[in-house]
Amino acid sequence: MRHTLMDASVGSSVTFSPRPDWNNVNEVLTAAGAVSETTVVERPYDASKGLESLIRSSQQSAGLVGYAAARPVTYTYSVQCLNDQQNDYRLVFDTWSEAEFGILDCELRLDANAQWAAQATYDSYCQAS
Repeated sequence: MRHTLMDASVGSSVTFSPRPDWNNVNEVLTAAGAVSETTVVERPYDASKGLESLIRSSQQSAGLVGYAAARPVTYTYSVQCLNDQQNDYRLVFDTWSEAEFGILDCELRLDANAQWAAQATYDSYCQAS
């Protein structure tokens, strides 16, 4: 039996404040990405890659819960253009990190050292049922 408990699509976004009137915004994003922990680009985020095959390859039981999760992360940059030095721009990049996915058997006890998403899934769906 397959049942989706929660499904939310997420993506990353880039915003400027104020919005610059530049024709090289992509180059600015590349420069921000060079000093960032991640690539600064708007795109969909799929934390569930590989979850479907993981569920198919596991031994099935009535209390099986597959989960995929990620935490929101915000990076903020101060941007100043060489030909527009009188203005400072704020670049905000909202994205996701710490992706985790797995399968829980609600019939079993969760290990005390379980990752954050496994613990949240267990508390929300296994304990409640």
